[in-house]
Amino acid sequence: MAKFAPLSRSKHAEKTWSPPAHFGFASHATYVEAAGAEVGQLGADMPLAFVRHGDRLVLVGLLSCIVGRNLFVGADGRWMGSYIPATFKFHPFRLMQTADSVVLCVDETSPLFADSGGQRLFDDSGELSKLAGEIVQGMELLRKTQAPVTMAARGLEEAGVIVPWQLEVKGEKSGTIFEQIHRVDEKLLQKLDDSSFLKLRKSGALALAYTQIVSMGRVAYLRQLAVHHQSIAATTSGAVTLSDVLGFGNNDVLNFDR
Repeated sequence: MAKFAPLSRSKHAEKTWSPPAHFGFASHATYVEAAGAEVGQLGADMPLAFVRHGDRLVLVGLLSCIVGRNLFVGADGRWMGSYIPATFKFHPFRLMQTADSVVLCVDETSPLFADSGGQRLFDDSGELSKLAGEIVQGMELLRKTQAPVTMAARGLEEAGVIVPWQLEVKGEKSGTIFEQIHRVDEKLLQKLDDSSFLKLRKSGALALAYTQIVSMGRVAYLRQLAVHHQSIAATTSGAVTLSDVLGFGNNDVLNFDR
């Protein structure tokens, strides 16, 4: 179980960090939150969608069509996409809000955060190393660019163009897999009056809307990844089917209703 603590000179002066080369830690992630700084790269690699966190919609990149199974992580732990989400590249670090400020924290249980074998996070004088400074800067950039995306999502929702995206699996285990995923309805977007449309354009929400719409074409890649995982499993066991691995069979149909 993860144990996050603020990165501290007194506790972690001799600690080192090894950038992830194995992504098994992310193998159960269904989606990853998207910051503005990486929306374009994420959308070119995976479908983008909106999920509700409390009273707000958050833009995410879909990593799977099945809850709890990250199709982008191979059996050997390697990343099987062209772009690695920044959240995973910075693992096991996380920016966490305290009563007074935002603090860089680290999962002290992670094997990437060790006593040796990686790059030091503090120099001999006890100050943050250049590497640690770059981690802080990178994660702060992500944090700052998440807010505009959340605001754009709110604008799209207020304009009435966000609708549920029913991802269903038909076959042996039929049913809706993602009950809280949403998407932009392009037909509703085109029906907006000029004032509402211009408001979305000026706020940057229109660009986000079309990025999300175009990214839905990457659903096909999720299917390819699912087939790849099934093929690997069948090769190693000689008996495992796609239904056994992911909950649907080769002849079943994934419906991403639009």
